[in-house]
Formats: sequence, structure tokens, C-alpha cells
Amino acid sequence: MASRSEAEETRAQQRPSRVDSTIRIYSGKRVRPSQFRGDVRRLRQRITAAERRQFHPPLELKFEPRRDKKPLPTAQVVVPTELPPLGPRALMPTPAISFNGMDFNTNGAGHPPDTVGDVGPNHFVQAVNTSVGIYNKTTGAAISTFTFNSLWSGAGTGTSCDTLHGGDPTVIYDPLHDRFIVADFSWSNLQNGPYYECIAVSKTGNPVTGGWWLYGFRADDATHPWFPDYPKMGIWPDGLYMSANMFDCLNASCSSSTFMGVRAFALNITDLESGAALRSVIADVGGGNTHFTLLPSNFRGTAPPAGIPNYFVGESGTLFAWEVYKFHVDYVTPALSTFTGPTNVSQTPYSVAADPVVEPTPGNNTDTLADRAMMQNQYRNISAGESLWVNHTTGTAAASTPTGVQWAQISVTGGTITTTPVQQQIYNNAADGLNRFMGALAVDKQGNMALGYTASSASVAPDIRYAGRLSTDLLNTLPQTEVTMLPSVTRSVQTGNCGGVVCTRWGDYSAMTVDPVDDCTFWYTNMYFPVQGTNWVTRIGSFKFPGCVGLISSLRIDGVSPPAGRTSGGQQIRLTGAFANLSTVTMGGLSASWFYTNGAGDTSAITVTTPPHAVGAVQIDLTPTSGSVYSKPNAFAYLPTVFTDDTIMVGQTTVKTQHIIELRQAVDAMRAVAGLSGAPWTDPSLAAGNTIRAIHILDLRTFLDDAATRLGYSTSPYTDPGLTSGFVIKRIHIEELRQRIRTIAG
Repeated sequence: MASRSEAEETRAQQRPSRVDSTIRIYSGKRVRPSQFRGDVRRLRQRITAAERRQFHPPLELKFEPRRDKKPLPTAQVVVPTELPPLGPRALMPTPAISFNGMDFNTNGAGHPPDTVGDVGPNHFVQAVNTSVGIYNKTTGAAISTFTFNSLWSGAGTGTSCDTLHGGDPTVIYDPLHDRFIVADFSWSNLQNGPYYECIAVSKTGNPVTGGWWLYGFRADDATHPWFPDYPKMGIWPDGLYMSANMFDCLNASCSSSTFMGVRAFALNITDLESGAALRSVIADVGGGNTHFTLLPSNFRGTAPPAGIPNYFVGESGTLFAWEVYKFHVDYVTPALSTFTGPTNVSQTPYSVAADPVVEPTPGNNTDTLADRAMMQNQYRNISAGESLWVNHTTGTAAASTPTGVQWAQISVTGGTITTTPVQQQIYNNAADGLNRFMGALAVDKQGNMALGYTASSASVAPDIRYAGRLSTDLLNTLPQTEVTMLPSVTRSVQTGNCGGVVCTRWGDYSAMTVDPVDDCTFWYTNMYFPVQGTNWVTRIGSFKFPGCVGLISSLRIDGVSPPAGRTSGGQQIRLTGAFANLSTVTMGGLSASWFYTNGAGDTSAITVTTPPHAVGAVQIDLTPTSGSVYSKPNAFAYLPTVFTDDTIMVGQTTVKTQHIIELRQAVDAMRAVAGLSGAPWTDPSLAAGNTIRAIHILDLRTFLDDAATRLGYSTSPYTDPGLTSGFVIKRIHIEELRQRIRTIAG
């Protein structure tokens, strides 16, 4: 079949495959947090029998994948074949460190463990049903392993999070703000709700002693009292994004249920990490059984360009396609938020994977979770090329076994979703007879990819393995061949019963991530059985492609005060963080002088003199005496103090569009530093000759005050606060806005 013309391809990329009319968007109720103060090492470090009795066996709410999917009508035909690499195959790097994490006997409450984790500068944080483990990533030593119940005990949120934790944990690290986010779900009544997501956010970069904000966030509502199963999260500059599969529980144990659709959430990241009342925007994606498990995008490395929406990706229920949605969020005016799509991105056709698959005798069969996209939907921005990397479990092109992992790279550069993947593959190691499932992938700063999974067969006990590709390898291949994360470790099988039924559940998910310090080192966590039985054990390990040579930087910016100043420069601002062995500082690419605020003996703070710069939000770069550069995007807002017609004369100066445009530029700079996208201005393309209306002034007041408040500046009332259509625009309306910006600029 001939490929489409460039014109056809371009048109397909620029519009959704169809408009989903079942999407409903609304603002969530604001939630005020409680907090945990102190050292988590003082919490109970083992699970108790009472906590196990309280734990409800993990629900297995599934979506039956259709076996009559059709190829995407516009898809280019791709023959699924194992392509030869450009050069000889090479083994993946072996683990630099590999150690046991939490296990069922000590920390677990159910089967499967729902193993998940993420890595920060100094710690690897893992979660299982229903405990949290914090590990020294250099030595692998467990610093603390505590239950969700003990962290939330006495929180006083007035929700079921205070007393019950039901599992499906998530762990996310925010690389922009050096914070960990750990969550699981809870309910007051399993059949009828209300249902909560219990979200704990570290107050500092130290998850051990820095304290935690605790948000009991209701995930259903009175009109839609549905259970939010399989919650998955992704970090984005403006928010923590989350999805859940919503089920209507039809009996007290929820063993009978009806799938009602997917719910997508955007939680304001500034609120979460500052302990403020949490704003949220929610989108319900109905459409019956055509959508399931939409994963939000999760960025690492270079942040997305300002204004880029979060991308949610799932599998089409009817086509061999990935469904890609865009979630643009406006926390100030939620009604202006949009959840658009889907755009269908073609998949190589496949057979639905077997579920379960057999294991060596006497092991129980094992679930493969063949009905959904697997975590995470990883976003990478490399050399201005933006991509989403996704995976799920499939059979081969012709049979349900051996199961493999279909992975794909989807281009979303500049917000344009390309409907044919950059590359894709059904990976099963040339169909060697082993089943591979429970996949998780990540991508380093060079574009090298690693895919982790469970590998097993009727004669091979479940193993934790990973394979990968270099950015220079032939497309559609993983020629860096698989290795085990369990070298010389005895492996066995799962046997016995769980909750009165044969244990077949496995993993539910695993987690691959990349170290934010060097943006090269991969970290992976999954489960295995060292001896047959029901005591699952988790494993945590790291590895790195030798060609990823970025040296580790120990530099870090935690805070900038003040966060805004004048374009003329010459102001002293204080940066807090880690500045040992600092050589140079640049702001917006311009050299800035600096000194240690408290003397050379204290490297936790520096004083920087701002260089002159045009209006806008700028990146601050720190260069060490040796090692890699540390960059903090949108770290400081340069604001104008001199404007067009700087002195507006009553009766003489005509209000011009340039007056409004200059103010908008200043406000958008402040919003970027506050972690927000550009403001949704009325008449965004104002030009000379356009009429200036009251709404233009009201927009500026609203968005300026919101940005100023977020950055810690005070606000005050305006003249004519009830300004509406028909009001005459006065000198004072413009001058008040200018003066407020001048004051912030200093």
C-alpha cells in the first residue's frame, strides 16, 4: 500500500482523529492539607497484623480487550519483523547496584505488591501495598520503611485517608522543585464511596526529615460515585496530572462492577508543594468501553516549552492505535480548560496477549495485564524534538504467546501529534519462547531507551530483565540485548492462595525512571519470588549506558528571592540550594556576578547581581568548576519599569494596544516563574487599531494578581473594581497596573 502524500499526512497531524463529545470538564473542590512533621524513621517500620486484616484484597477490575480490532484506516502498513541492527548486538549494561526492596512478610498487605518507585538526588523512594520505603541510592541501605497508615495516622483531614489505605500506590519525583509525591487510594464505603486519593508531598527535597503535606483529595463526586481504580500520575511544569479508571461497584466487595469511563485530573503543583489550598481541574472521558487507562505524560530532563499541554495516552478500544489527548489547564478560570482528542497514532497489528500465562511447576499461572497501556507515558524534549514513549503487553502478530512488549515513540514536537510513530516494535527477543510482560520504560538525555519487564515461561521462573536501544541504533529495534537485574540470585514461583483464591496476580505495574542528577542513570524496580510461596520480594537496581557521559553536578537551586526584578538589572537577588564548587552564573544567557551570601564556609546560599535583560522569564545556569551545568528554567522574571507613553496625560494620551501588550508580556513572565502557562488572554492577537475594552483591563488585573500572589507579593484593590463592558478606560486603569509591576520589579 502506498504511503500518504505529505499534504495528507500534515492534515492528519493537525486535527484529532475525532472529537469526543462525551468529555466533561469542571473544577474540583479546593482541598486544604494536613501535615506530618518530623522524621519518618520514628514511624512504625513494619506492617502489623491489624493493618493486614484491614486491607481489602486488591480489586481486579479489568477491561476485556477486543479481539476484532481493525487497523487504523490511514495507517501505513508495517510488516512486524525482527530487523537486524546496524552493527553487532551488544548486551545491556549490567546493574551498577541491585538490592532487595520491600517484601510481603515485612511490609506488604496484599497480592500483587503494585511495585512502583522514583529517584531523586539522594534517595530512591519505593511504594507497595501498603508501605513506603526510602533508600540510600548510593549504598542501597533502607533508611525507613513505614506504612501509609502510620504516615497518615492523626492527620485529621476528615477523610478516610486518616484511617484506611487501600493500595494502588504511586510515586513521582518532581525534578523542577525537588519534591517527592507518594499516594494511594482510600474509601469510606467500598460500594458507595466517597473515594479518595491520599496524596503526600514532601515539604523539601529530604523525604526522611523534611516533613510531608497530606492532601485527602476526593476522586469521585456525589453525581458520579464511582471507584477510581488504577490511578496513574505524571509530573508536568504546571501540575501533577493523574488518571483513573472509574467503576460503579455493584456489591459490597466490588467483585461485580461496571466500567463507567476514565477520569483525568490536573492538580496545581504550586499549591501541592507549598501546602496551599489545592486547586484542581477534572475531565471525565466517557464513551463507554472505547477508552481505558489513559496515562498522563511524565517529563524528565528538559522541560516542555511554555504553554504545552499535558498529553494523555491510551489504547483504542476498536483500532490498532494509540489514542492521544491534550489536557490544557487553566486553574484561574477552569472553564477555559480543554481536554481535546483523541488523535489516533497507528500501531503494528498484534494478537491480544494471553492472560494468564503458565509458570514452572508448581507455580501458579501469572496475569499479564494485557488490557491496558503500562506506566509510564514518558515525555522527552531532546534538541527541540518532543516525543512520548509508551508501551503495553501484546502477543505476536499471529498468536497470543509468547507475550511481548509493544513499545512506541510518538512525535509531539510543537504540540503537533504525528499519526505514524517515529518507531515501534513488538519486542519478544525473537520469540525465544519466554513471555515478557509488566513493562516499564524510560529515556535518558541522549535519547537512549531502556525497557524493563518480567520474563518467564513454563520452564523459566519469573526474572526481572531489561533491554534497550541507543539513540543511534536502527529504528524499531532493541539491539542492546537483555540482561537480568537478579545476577546470581535464586528465583522461584508464586504458589498458594491469596484472599481465598489462587494467587495469579503479578506486579500490576513496575517502574523505570532516570536519575535527575546526571540524566543518564536508569533505575528500575519490579517484583520476584526468591523461594516458592506467597512472600513476594521487590528489587531495585540501576544501570547506565557507557556512552552517556554527562558528569554529575551537585549544584541545585531551591529558591530565588525576589523572583522578579527590573530589566535594567543591577539588583541583588538571593539563591538558596547547593552551590559548592560553583564557577559561573548566567541569567538568560548573560553573565552575572555572585558571591557566597554567608561567606565561603556556607555554600547553601549565593547573592547574584542581575544583568540587564529584556522582559521575560529567564533560565538561570550554574556552571561548576568540574562537571555538568545545572539549569533552572523560568527561574526569574524580568519586568519593565519604563513603558510606551510612560507618563499618560489625562485628555491627551490615547489608550493604545501597545500599552496592553506590554503589560501582558510582564504578566506572562511572572506566570512562567510561578509555574503557569501563558495567560488565556481575551483577544490574544491585539494589534494596532484594535479597540481596547474593559475585559482587557479585567484580564490583566486577574492574571497579574494571581501571579503576584503565587510569587509572594501583596495585592490591593483597584479603582472601579466593578469595571464592566461600557466603562470608559481611564488613565488610572492603565497606570495602576503599571505601578504594580514597577513595584514588583523594584
